Amino acid sequence: MQTRIASLTDARTVVQITEESGDPIGWSSTGARLFYRDAAAIWSVDVSDSGPLLATRRVAFRLPRDLVGTPAVRPGGQQAILIRGGAIYSDLVVRQGVLTGR
Repeated sequence: MQTRIASLTDARTVVQITEESGDPIGWSSTGARLFYRDAAAIWSVDVSDSGPLLATRRVAFRLPRDLVGTPAVRPGGQQAILIRGGAIYSDLVVRQGVLTGR
């Protein structure tokens, strides 16, 4: 599955933003940035009235291999919330970006 952005007024105007495979996760609080999963990372891309600005694509968060379910990104984009699972633990909620600088 890929993530694409399309115009509401012209469905023929579609821009694919993922390169491998991905899912949309959510919009920033301003609606100017889309967060999406592409392979093993959460990416962001700025979106203007004319469409996605592909030159602004960047990795926002790396995802662990033991990710369970779909991650979420807080509206400000500073933190990702996800559930990790494995043989030792099954429901560890992780907020990436919380302990930055420690």
